[in-house]
Amino acid sequence: MITNAIKDRRPNSRFSTYTPETPSQQQALDLAKAVVDEICPAVTNYNPTNAFSNVPSPFAQGLIVAFTGNVGTGKTHLMEAMINEIADRTGPMERFAYLSAGNMRSEATVYGMQNSTFNGMPLVFVDDAFKEYASAAHIDHDSVAHMMGLVSTAYDNKRTIVLTSNFSITDVMLPLMRKKDTVGRSVSRLAEILAEVKIEGPDGRQKIAQTGGPMARLLKKPAA
Repeated sequence: MITNAIKDRRPNSRFSTYTPETPSQQQALDLAKAVVDEICPAVTNYNPTNAFSNVPSPFAQGLIVAFTGNVGTGKTHLMEAMINEIADRTGPMERFAYLSAGNMRSEATVYGMQNSTFNGMPLVFVDDAFKEYASAAHIDHDSVAHMMGLVSTAYDNKRTIVLTSNFSITDVMLPLMRKKDTVGRSVSRLAEILAEVKIEGPDGRQKIAQTGGPMARLLKKPAA
């Protein structure tokens, strides 16, 4: 069963703990903060009676924010920092936000064009989109269709969707969408609503390993 994972983010992921080492990491941090500043006033008083009550979106237009790039560059950290900051400012997020694990194939039932997808939430986070694929060459037609559905639900229902992925939307997904979208509707809509930062930088997890990793952290703890 697919459930909303919005409570499962790590509480220590904060803007203050994200240290940019490259210009693209700084750009990603700046974008994340700007999006949060736009989201918070819109959702503060958003409180539908239930997830499918057809309450108009609190956002004026659709938006897809994508943090893409190599592993360990802080994409998920930034997404979780956004969630934590929004929660600090607005309170519990279950009334307006949905967090998806990002597996396009296994979560196909929650991707699409209908307003009921993602429990009807106007704010959606998709972490590690297309994580089931080892390379761009393995992304299949069904997942491209799900991406097109993601564009449609953002555009038609004025949703804000924040996603992370190792695969660039403009460099990888857009060419695949062009092959499938013979009319060009999804491609045109994506051009209007996409804000993507392709993050470059060192693998932060490797840096943690080089400083001793969990072993160093655990051995520094005082004896119980």
